[in-house]
Amino acid sequence: MQVAEEHDTYFWSRYSEKIGPYLPTIGRVLIVASLVDDALSLYLQWDDQIWYLERHRKMHHVRAFLIFTTTSSLTGSAAIVCNICPAVFVTLLAAVLVGVSAAYGLGLGAFRNTGTICGLVLVLLHNATQSALSERQRRAIAYASGGILVFLAAMDLVTARPTLAHIIVACLTVALSIFILLGVKPTLAAAILVSILVVYTLIFDNWAMVDARHPSRPFLRHYFFQTLTMMGSVILAADIRSSAEI
Repeated sequence: MQVAEEHDTYFWSRYSEKIGPYLPTIGRVLIVASLVDDALSLYLQWDDQIWYLERHRKMHHVRAFLIFTTTSSLTGSAAIVCNICPAVFVTLLAAVLVGVSAAYGLGLGAFRNTGTICGLVLVLLHNATQSALSERQRRAIAYASGGILVFLAAMDLVTARPTLAHIIVACLTVALSIFILLGVKPTLAAAILVSILVVYTLIFDNWAMVDARHPSRPFLRHYFFQTLTMMGSVILAADIRSSAEI
């Protein structure tokens, strides 16, 4: 039993040393992926968006709103990935998400925007761990990041699609998120959870393989990028927890 545990520790420490330096960047890319997708969708559907917002939402200055939204989303996402002034650009992107939710009156999309905002908060928490902090501060940040992750997992469970596969994955997400929160092998728990989410997404939410005219394609695309945000949040929360001296 002890030999197996030592082998497990050696395995994870060996591979975490190789990919560890890249994990924060990967996490940030996954978190802002939905923002980039939304910005590109607005640009490609420019005339349709103007018509919808003016006709159905009765908005004024629609073009100015769309220009601000697309440019802020793209520049802010690039800054987050490069870790440039994260506090400024997290605030900007959060404001964009709130503005988009208010403008479009999003229902299902509001959950994705809430998840993205939580992911952006994790970016700030992760950036804070790079500073000189006391053990008490690191402990507080670790628990805060784990709490956000559990909240995201619980939100996904509450809004779960009525399919057995998604309910099982949502329950596993909650359980493994709690493991990360409590610091029970957070790196291993994160690796298992990300692997599950990758497999599930490729099998059930692979919108790129669905015909463009199929009515389910927009919903699959929505869930696909929502899951990417969850994966990025898992990576950052686990990295915060692993780096905390608890």
